[in-house]
Amino acid sequence: MLQINLLPREILKKREKRDFIIFVGICGIVSVLICSLYFLSLIPEVTRVKRKLKLVQSQIKEYQPVLEQIKKINQKNDQLQLCLNSLRTVAIKQFSWPRILYEISKALPENVWLREIKKDRNTPFIEVKGSSLTQTLGVAKFIGNLNHSSLFEEVNFTNSSKREIMGKIIMDFDLKCKLSEPVH
Repeated sequence: MLQINLLPREILKKREKRDFIIFVGICGIVSVLICSLYFLSLIPEVTRVKRKLKLVQSQIKEYQPVLEQIKKINQKNDQLQLCLNSLRTVAIKQFSWPRILYEISKALPENVWLREIKKDRNTPFIEVKGSSLTQTLGVAKFIGNLNHSSLFEEVNFTNSSKREIMGKIIMDFDLKCKLSEPVH
């Protein structure tokens, strides 16, 4: 059988639009229903996660004072570590005066005495000032003894002067001694 559609094209287009709108509406309703069902299935999981979150938050509040104490202790520990490192640095670079004085006193000959021993902080040199009754012989022997010590690398004569005390000629001298290495 033969069918002829005598409806104008505009009416046919309106019907196609209406059918398309109905199709899109039905698809939208179905997708909303599917999403709603999926969401409803997730509600128990969401409530379980919310309870767990509340428990963790209460534990965080409970441990917060302990965490603050730990932070303070760590800060104090860092400060003490810095101080300890500074003290170690100072102690390592510091010279052992008892050993230095022992070596100098051991090298000191008769009729020679010392008036001053000092060290500049930034250099490995020690300045020694003293006097001798035997003039240059006593000073030469003192320099030789210091040069034989393992504590001193080089000993240099820097200054001398003579003076008379109670009829005796005394020679005043200045030496500059380089320490071989920091003594610990």
